Amino acid sequence: MNSANGSGASRHSTVAGVGGAVTQDESGGPIRVLLMSAIYENRGCGIADYTAHLGRGIQALGCQVEWAACGEPPADAHTLPLLSRRIVGSWSMASVLALARDLAHRDPTIVHLQYPGKLFRRSAGVALAPLVFRAVARVPFVSTLHVLSKMRSFKKPPFIGLALTSNGTVVTAPAERAYLARYGVAHRSIVVPIASNFRPGGGGDVEPAMAERLGIPPGVTLGCTFGLIEANKRLERVLEALSQVSGDVHWVFLGPFDPERDAYHRRLQTTAESLGLAHRVHWAGYRSQPEVEGILRLVDLAVLLYPDGISWQRTALIAAMERGLAVVANAGKDTPPDLAHGQTLLLVSDDRVESLAACIRRLQQDSRLREALRAAARQLAASRPDWVRVAEMHVELYRQFARGTRPRGSISAR
Repeated sequence: MNSANGSGASRHSTVAGVGGAVTQDESGGPIRVLLMSAIYENRGCGIADYTAHLGRGIQALGCQVEWAACGEPPADAHTLPLLSRRIVGSWSMASVLALARDLAHRDPTIVHLQYPGKLFRRSAGVALAPLVFRAVARVPFVSTLHVLSKMRSFKKPPFIGLALTSNGTVVTAPAERAYLARYGVAHRSIVVPIASNFRPGGGGDVEPAMAERLGIPPGVTLGCTFGLIEANKRLERVLEALSQVSGDVHWVFLGPFDPERDAYHRRLQTTAESLGLAHRVHWAGYRSQPEVEGILRLVDLAVLLYPDGISWQRTALIAAMERGLAVVANAGKDTPPDLAHGQTLLLVSDDRVESLAACIRRLQQDSRLREALRAAARQLAASRPDWVRVAEMHVELYRQFARGTRPRGSISAR
């Protein structure tokens, strides 16, 4: 394949559709999909991890998949079902135009962008990609707009531009589709729920060693917070709450952690030390998939705090419930009814540290409640669409475009 940017783009191994019958377009050939994300997986970007799961899922259903992103694929990419990868040197207008020109010679079915991404920031090439690909490659262009309605106002224009210029949009919750209605494009969008970015299974062999390595003593109640450690989550509240509960409760922060370079991480570490929690707080940092599984097997409860409150758009929630963790989270306007306080998790409806501490204390002291919430979490997570169903919903969307029709409404998640 030719260079996508004229400066060293390359192509990795190509794998045709595997498993089951080949998914076909209207001409009888396989549906050919170009996925676009800012970077590749396992780089601390949830959307890139999502793209990896989606690519492997639709490939298993018979689609021919190519994935364009910046940077080298992760070192462990070869241990999973392979995806054809197009490494893009940058997301400049020149790179996007070169990618579209190359694609024009290969008769693709659809281009599917996953937005946003840090390396997409201020990229005119990505903002205009739907127009470029339609004009140059004459191919339908779909954009998945992740957490559109939750973005701050000054960050929304690129989202709205993509919604207006794409042939169709995918959103991950009904509230997001309702938001698109303000701009008159909800009629050509569909809702496809997300699934967990954490693959189930494994980790048992690293569990004992991981506890020792992190300094977690036996017999304690272990809580965790996992995902990106960001200031807008105000995770210092977890530390302040921890200081108000029994010393038998320890805490793991699982996610990229670099106090030398990140001022917020440094502030959290200093707060833990000033509260006398240095021996009870364990900074796990970024971990491989087996190590994440090993740590989560040790955990009794999780606290998940978000600026907009908890919802099914948070992959950490799905992962926690799949593994039967008792969850404490903050309620928001988009928190769905099935996330019910006292039934499937505990909800904190205010920002008071005392409220959060009370929930942690309650789960530590009431083993019956903790086990009931763990069982309810597993049951609720099992009722959600998994990656197989998410992939099937996307393939149905691609088929609609292959037939020359546009998406209308939600494809059933069941």
